Amino acid sequence: VFVMLGLGATAIPTEATTAQISMFGSIPPTQQSFCRYCGFRERKHAPEGCKDVTCQLTMGRVEMHVPLKETPHHTLKDNSGVINVTTRGYNKNTPMGPTIKVRPGDTLKVTLINNLAEEDDPDAQMAGLTNFQHDYQATNLHTHGLHISGEDPADNVFRRVAPGDNHTYTYAIPKDHMPGTHWYHPHFHGPTGIQAGGGAVGLLIVEDVVGQHGTLPEYVGNLTEEKHLIILGVDANNQKGIERGGQTSVGGKGMLQCCLAYGNKSMSKEEYEKHGGACSAPASAFTAENEELLEERGMLNRSDHLIELDNRCKEKNNGASCSNEEVAELVKKNCEAAAIWNVDGDLPEHTDKSNAVIAADEALFLVNGVYVPTLEFKANVWTRLRILFASITDQMYIVFPEFCEAQLLAKDGVYLHDAPRPVKYAFLGLGNRADLLIKCTEPDPNKYPNPNLLDGLLYNQNDNDVSDNSVTDVVCNAADAIPHADRSDAEGVREELLEATRGKITIPLMYMKITQGDPAPTCKLPNFTVTRPCYLANLQDATKLINEEDLTQDGNLTLTFGGGVDQTGTFSPFTINAKRYDEHALDEHPMFSEQVGSLSQFNITGVFDHAFHWHVIPFQLQTEYDEFKTMREHYNLSNFLGEPYFQPGDWHDTLQVPPNWCHSKTDEGKKDKKSDKESANHLTFVVRNNVDTFISRQVVHCHVLDHEDWGMMTILNFTENSDGNFTFWGNKLLDPTCFQNQTSNKGATVKAKDDGTFTGLCCAGKHDRAGCGGGECIGQYYESLGYEAAVYALGGATRDLLFSTVPTKPDYYACA
Repeated sequence: VFVMLGLGATAIPTEATTAQISMFGSIPPTQQSFCRYCGFRERKHAPEGCKDVTCQLTMGRVEMHVPLKETPHHTLKDNSGVINVTTRGYNKNTPMGPTIKVRPGDTLKVTLINNLAEEDDPDAQMAGLTNFQHDYQATNLHTHGLHISGEDPADNVFRRVAPGDNHTYTYAIPKDHMPGTHWYHPHFHGPTGIQAGGGAVGLLIVEDVVGQHGTLPEYVGNLTEEKHLIILGVDANNQKGIERGGQTSVGGKGMLQCCLAYGNKSMSKEEYEKHGGACSAPASAFTAENEELLEERGMLNRSDHLIELDNRCKEKNNGASCSNEEVAELVKKNCEAAAIWNVDGDLPEHTDKSNAVIAADEALFLVNGVYVPTLEFKANVWTRLRILFASITDQMYIVFPEFCEAQLLAKDGVYLHDAPRPVKYAFLGLGNRADLLIKCTEPDPNKYPNPNLLDGLLYNQNDNDVSDNSVTDVVCNAADAIPHADRSDAEGVREELLEATRGKITIPLMYMKITQGDPAPTCKLPNFTVTRPCYLANLQDATKLINEEDLTQDGNLTLTFGGGVDQTGTFSPFTINAKRYDEHALDEHPMFSEQVGSLSQFNITGVFDHAFHWHVIPFQLQTEYDEFKTMREHYNLSNFLGEPYFQPGDWHDTLQVPPNWCHSKTDEGKKDKKSDKESANHLTFVVRNNVDTFISRQVVHCHVLDHEDWGMMTILNFTENSDGNFTFWGNKLLDPTCFQNQTSNKGATVKAKDDGTFTGLCCAGKHDRAGCGGGECIGQYYESLGYEAAVYALGGATRDLLFSTVPTKPDYYACA
């Protein structure tokens, strides 16, 4: 089973410092971050009806101490088995913040404390810049996936929380918010990539409604096994490049070089602003902030910045003027104090480097803060997985072993219209989440070790290995080598292709240890449909209510991610519709405007190299994408991976797609000369969304967060409806059961089979008639499974002990 994903870390606690921080001082370690639920540490201890969730997040320096281990395809470069990483984040032990849990109707208050420096030092601001790494000591907060206001006091990503300052965000979670898995991370334009990419992230869960009209049917809602997988992919070379420079993938320039140049009195304006200068994004022209915007923020342009440097230096020099060399020394100390990213030690490398397609030292992947942890799964028991993929650079396929069954519940925090969906794989681009049910049998010891290593198939979509098909060729050449007689065997094909990737494009994630669980009754999960809030009504039939010209503003609603000649008249690789981010201009002239209470339809292109993310409002795919279709047809293979992951009707808040596997091998590929990557990048995806409730600016950007810092971001503006409506008038026609401004008064609908029964289905309890499609749910006992099954389930007790009395409580329930 495949799941395509990819961001957590273990750190030694550092002694909190209370020393005063001078402008030459080091950045103090962060204080602990935490949440309270009506004053209680855990949600489960809070009183019934608790609606107040308060959190404190403290952004500061983190010293991570990461123990390593060897795995079958990766070896340690030295004998220490440890690396130490200095980064920015929310806790003393790890850059990750606490998991925040809210419910529909709650009020969430988060106080963000910026402990990156004692005060807002103007020498380190580089405030006159935009679309480059700058202002690294500033931060803010974005709640990725929440359907809430994009303005104060909520998810305003334009707010700057200065070092030494704090700000309290207040999020009113709507009563009709869809329960789901989301996350949070910094989002101040300039340091977004270095902060979030360094691990400053956290899980944010909107919990399911329980009870008579609960979100899920009981047989899913009552599952007691739930695991959270926060997969932290820290691209060490990329982080070093954007902070300190010297990395070709980021143009050779980083924040430190820019900071030194910005404060260099000897550097002329012409030299400073030239194409490819120290403060220009790769292959892009220099851009500066609007003077009015700087004044509004109380920040300095470069001319004033240089004057302030002279004045500060004079203060240190007892009022005497400073030479250029003395000013340069002042600048150097301030800039270097802000550049804290560092890795001490070597990451594991592939055992056979000659066969490895990816560079072994590019990325450190941690699961829940640990390098290759061991997680336990009970045999034959459904476990809910909430998976967060928060890497900002790499895409990854995760490969579950054949003895596990996976069912997809939700993508990006929105339940599927028809759930669950059997999957052999799932693809998650940068920022995506997936909720799955997984059930594993006890593995055959002759075929699989236990614990079993779970690898990820790793690649960076912008690497040369992807551009020249080296990554996809690993799989395509293996497919070509499968004998024709074996190509109809789906499981065999799957295993052949996975075996070909091991040691070449794999990275170890975690060990799955299958422990004693239940015997294995025949259990089938029926499909169900959750009752949905109206802002998530199915829009596939929207053209029955509104014509396509109105949906698309006469075909003008397009978002193209990629290179273009931007508004400066020069080429940049980091544009949306050939424009780079300009906050002041976009405030006056947003890229698109629409009234709330409307539907919209956009055409999206360029989402292999880039990840399209829309704040506040999720969007629904209208386009199917089967990335393995070309591969199957070209090699005459079975449908070895089942249904496509990208299906019409699915909801996302971030869209990034995998390559069109093996396109370059086909006659069409040889004719159009597109690589597998380019073929995917040229596809157009149609998405629709329901623009409701929130009159605000909404941000759209690339979630390769370096690209966002370099200008791949824009603003859409949503205004008051002239009719006074806040929601689309046709919601109830699209979905008569949808609800708004309240919690649901109708639970999930279970879809029975044609015969109306679910023989052998495991249901939640004797009252769970809905889980059996209205049929009877009957208690079952291990005795009915036979002696051997009972001994297995209860740990080897004697038959007399097992069956001397009839249990008063059934061991499990099943539909009649």
